[in-house]
Amino acid sequence: MEIFIRTLLILLAVGLISIFAIKENKKYSGSNTIRLPKTYFWVGIVCVVFFFILFILLVTSPEKSIDWINSLIVSSVFLITSIAIITAYLNWQIEILNNKIIYLTFFRKKHEYEFNGMYYD
Repeated sequence: MEIFIRTLLILLAVGLISIFAIKENKKYSGSNTIRLPKTYFWVGIVCVVFFFILFILLVTSPEKSIDWINSLIVSSVFLITSIAIITAYLNWQIEILNNKIIYLTFFRKKHEYEFNGMYYD
């Protein structure tokens, strides 16, 4: 029964995230700027909060069998990954202008590609 409930919760979470992602992609369909969906931002925030609370619970647990150094290392790996997701949402974008495409990377490095003689609608 416990496995069924966990599976149901996971499917529900994936479904809700998919609905938000579909709505977000429709917003930017007519724009000249391409960005990552807001789902990246919200998933990153939820993960940061979850893993921070998990780390606090592991460190303050009454059992002394849990080594706080190991829990710090494991939690920090997941926290860094979550922060990277948020950073990717905030920094990554592609902008299409009249005769060039401007691409900003994860680290905000700017790449400009010019295309002359091509037209788009």
